[in-house]
Amino acid sequence: MALRRSARARRLSLRVSALDGRATLTLPARASLTEALAFLHRREDWLRRHAAAAPAPLWPAFGSTIPFEGSPLLLRPGPVLRHEGGTLWLPPDPERLPARLGAFLRAAARDRLAAACDRHAPDARAALPQLGAARSPLALGVLLGRRGSDVFLAARPRPTRGARLCRRA
Repeated sequence: MALRRSARARRLSLRVSALDGRATLTLPARASLTEALAFLHRREDWLRRHAAAAPAPLWPAFGSTIPFEGSPLLLRPGPVLRHEGGTLWLPPDPERLPARLGAFLRAAARDRLAAACDRHAPDARAALPQLGAARSPLALGVLLGRRGSDVFLAARPRPTRGARLCRRA
């Protein structure tokens, strides 16, 4: 349970993240902790139901599979990062596996998005120099929706505050 004070909040708000099941109670700046605890006790059943419905976190491990482009992808230790058929070879440090896997997945998403942009707007690339404009880098970031339960993968012409991956012109 995370407790967060907000000067913009007008009332107590309890949210459960659809990403990781973490609960957050947001309080107006002047609300008392006694009032917050009473609110939590009144909403305890709701909180338990929603926390139980949240998916269990999946931690990648060597030998496990993850869904990738509609097929299972087996994670195996190897000397260098290499994607071959249904196997993804990653350097063998298990502590760095989540970060390296995340970087691979973001790069794959960026490459697919860039290819789709080029495929659907082939004339736009040629028109940019004639307009005196340079092709801006493509950045991907994960943006949370207003309620924290909606997740969007957003493409922006500039780097975002989340993960930054850029494709140069």
